[in-house]
Amino acid sequence: MWILNVVTMFPMIVTAILLILGKQFGFSNKKSLQWSADGSTPFFIASIFSLLELAFVDRGVLIGIVLLTVIAVVVAIIERKESEYEFSIRQTMKKIWRTYFLSTVSLYVVFVIIALVTYTLKGIIGF
Repeated sequence: MWILNVVTMFPMIVTAILLILGKQFGFSNKKSLQWSADGSTPFFIASIFSLLELAFVDRGVLIGIVLLTVIAVVVAIIERKESEYEFSIRQTMKKIWRTYFLSTVSLYVVFVIIALVTYTLKGIIGF
């Protein structure tokens, strides 16, 4: 159980492990990075849901679901407008999944910076 807690709160550990495993399996740098991003996305999503739940008490999961839905809709609309002839669901889902990775990593970094600043201010000011 503690392992699940650690990888949920520190999903970059999963990303690093998958990146190393990708290199060990002989993937190219690009393929290893894609593989580790795809594999660690669920952990970043779980981490963001947990952090949102801490920040917004009872509405964190709802905010996370709305955020992921908005991202999926926006990516699907953009993909549909860009494809002149054929709309590929598989390609769209891949882009949505990679966008989830980028957005959750960005949110995770923002939450970590906010937590560090808050913790530092509490130490300096003492409130």
